[in-house]
Amino acid sequence: MVQGAGLVNAWNFATDTMPASDTTLYAKWTINQYKIHYDANTGTGGATPDTVSNYDTTVQIANNGFTKTGHSFTGWNTAPNGAGTPYAPGANFHLTGDITLYAQWQDTQPPVAPAAAPDMTATSDTGDSDSDNITNKNKPVFKLVCTEVGSTLTLYVDGAANGTVNCANVGPVDMVPTAPLTEGNHSVTFKESDAAGNESPSSPALAVTIDTTAPAAPTVTMDPVTADNTINSVEAAAQQFIRGSVTGAHPGDKARLTINGVIYEATIDATGRFSVTVPGTELVSDPDRTIDVVVTASDVAGNTTSINSSKTYNVDANVVVPPARATLKASSDTGSSDSDNITKNTRPVVTLQCISATDKLHLIVDGVEVQVVNCTSAGPIEVTLPNALSDGSHTVTYSRETSAGNVSAPSMPLTLTIDTTAPTGALTTQQATVASPALSGTVNDPTATVVVTINGVDYPA
Repeated sequence: MVQGAGLVNAWNFATDTMPASDTTLYAKWTINQYKIHYDANTGTGGATPDTVSNYDTTVQIANNGFTKTGHSFTGWNTAPNGAGTPYAPGANFHLTGDITLYAQWQDTQPPVAPAAAPDMTATSDTGDSDSDNITNKNKPVFKLVCTEVGSTLTLYVDGAANGTVNCANVGPVDMVPTAPLTEGNHSVTFKESDAAGNESPSSPALAVTIDTTAPAAPTVTMDPVTADNTINSVEAAAQQFIRGSVTGAHPGDKARLTINGVIYEATIDATGRFSVTVPGTELVSDPDRTIDVVVTASDVAGNTTSINSSKTYNVDANVVVPPARATLKASSDTGSSDSDNITKNTRPVVTLQCISATDKLHLIVDGVEVQVVNCTSAGPIEVTLPNALSDGSHTVTYSRETSAGNVSAPSMPLTLTIDTTAPTGALTTQQATVASPALSGTVNDPTATVVVTINGVDYPA
């Protein structure tokens, strides 16, 4: 461009010739324009026009014209994920180059309402039923359901929030209330909140009853042990039905009767009655002639109250108390144990008890009397069985005859096992490739003791 005498001329290098004198050429500049492009960033509708302006000018960030279903617009950012520089609509921006701003969205769509009510777990549902939602636990466990990973479930009791649990997976999750539930009836629901904090409508309600109050103590009435509440000789030798009734108990509650140190358990029926069968010998042998009874009453929530009672009875003077159970002498109890009543002796020694020096003891094997033993003093007496026993199981009892000729019922049985058959086995043959090989084999008796002998040295297995 040639400038002179107030004129500006454009120089054409293709056609113009150089002047004969010095000439100054001046650069010609055009101002560039830049734009701000607005990206919907997963938006579902609308438009926001680009902002275009000259270089080095200040412009205002445009208002949002995009829409996204279930979301609200929160501003612009230089990065789609919001990790860049944020800009608010209407803010001033110094334009020095092209730039893209991405719409930022906030989820406003809450999760759908949970389809099912909370479910009290069976282990928390105490009492007769594990599915009636009546319990004596004031912080029962409820099973809720997560539908979104990263969401939060909030438990509501009677409309008030009572604890939260985070959803690491989709599916059921257990939750314990933060605060104990008070005594009485409650409505339990839950809601699900997504990662954006949108909370769903409430789930269906679960009706729950908290009952931690123990029931009133029951009343126990025992029937006479026999018709006249006295055990005679015939009754001493037979099974006796011990009965009673309970008021204030729940069907299925238990009565525990202790007779001669043995505990018998009876179930209370719908009419409040209970019954157990007891050997007459146990009643006769009980030194205090008293039946001790403990009845534990429960309610539908599983709370319990116990009451103690007792029933005394008499034993006819002519009834002889059965002797103590016979025992197998330790030296006759062969094998790995001297107290398991398993022996290879076919005529083992048993120990009986003489109450008086004038007693006679009637030894009974497998229900057949095999010997009469005369006592010479009170205390234990050892007797060798008179007849060899065959392999197998046998019962040994005995009865006591007094000097007056009264005979007791048999003692409780001693069960013996006679085993005269040696075990058999086989050693697995194998070629040894190491200095200390492992040997194996089989034996037909699980109680056998196995010893492997090599070069005169015993190796217990």
